[in-house]
Amino acid sequence: MPLTSATSNFPNGVTNAAPWQAMAESIIPDPSFSQVYHNEFNTYQATDFTTTLVGTGTAALSAEIGGVLLDTTTAGAADAVYHQLPVASFGIVPSSALYFKARFKADSTLPAIICGLISTSATPISAPDGIWFVKNASSANVILRHRIGGVTTDVALPTSLTVVANTWVELSFYYDGKTSIAAFFNPSTGAVPRPVSSATANPGYVAISTPAALTTAVLNPTFGILNSTAVARTIKWDYITVSCEL
Repeated sequence: MPLTSATSNFPNGVTNAAPWQAMAESIIPDPSFSQVYHNEFNTYQATDFTTTLVGTGTAALSAEIGGVLLDTTTAGAADAVYHQLPVASFGIVPSSALYFKARFKADSTLPAIICGLISTSATPISAPDGIWFVKNASSANVILRHRIGGVTTDVALPTSLTVVANTWVELSFYYDGKTSIAAFFNPSTGAVPRPVSSATANPGYVAISTPAALTTAVLNPTFGILNSTAVARTIKWDYITVSCEL
């Protein structure tokens, strides 16, 4: 029996450009419609990020299918490994949808873990501005955090959706370009990769935040781990994805 494919084939290409725009006849979509950062960690150079170490932890590739970055802390109770891109370039822009997604696996539920978009800081876990996920120390629960000028709005994800030691978890959020930030937890919970119209209309989300005001700071893809006990910890990062409509 011949092999068949469910792939849609467009031999003449496909475009997102209007008929009167410069790339209307291009065979590929106009990449300038969105600002995208995606890292699968097939490669890693120390200069790719501003990496803040509390202690003498390490960051290195792990030989695994899909590409994995392995962070290892040293054994101090306050030791940490944080990564940010060298220059912040993302932000919350009214009328522009914003997406973030990360997948990771930690060896324990004891350390604090963060991932999201955070203002540039040597201590991003306490930075004054951003949208990010935080798993606090000694807790398996996840919080969607929005912070503006040091003022925090936290929305807890359902307690049934927890980080489990040595188990991959995917966290993502979506800003609808208006007032809502929706959180998603793993594809297996029914989360939809791209909400149809708005966060409130999408049944896939597991939590939603509507802060009174949204940060206008320039933000940075950020991820990291902070010990809570005097034991060295590890965390593996499978990918980090950010996309913002322009």
